[in-house]
Amino acid sequence: MVNPPGQDTLQPKKRRGPAPTGIGTPIQVRLQPDDLELLDLWIAANDPDMSRPEAMRRILRGERGADAEMSRSRRKTPIVGVTSAASDKRFKKAEHGRERAAVRVTIDQGEEPPAAKQFGDPWKGEKDGKLYRPDDPRHLRK
Repeated sequence: MVNPPGQDTLQPKKRRGPAPTGIGTPIQVRLQPDDLELLDLWIAANDPDMSRPEAMRRILRGERGADAEMSRSRRKTPIVGVTSAASDKRFKKAEHGRERAAVRVTIDQGEEPPAAKQFGDPWKGEKDGKLYRPDDPRHLRK
């Protein structure tokens, strides 16, 4: 090969874009926002510096990451909650209102306010039940 005039050596033309990552089939995946959010949460829980493609590779390989040991964890005592109530919000709101009213009255009378423990007893709420179930292994799972 003969070099063109003005050039001492021939240099190959540079390729555009990032350097190739190796042998393999590139796959483009379109993720919906909720799936993308789940992927980002997985990355944040495992390695915040990890790229999205690397996270997808690890998930495909079955590397579960930070939550891997949770599936095997067991309770030490088989005590479970017994309730049909969805929330304690109504009970707590009423008890806090009752406490504020009592404190307001005692301050107006110049007396010492009542102790906070007198209000909001969790055993009087809708979600108060606990049950000891040593015979049922389902209750030992966390």
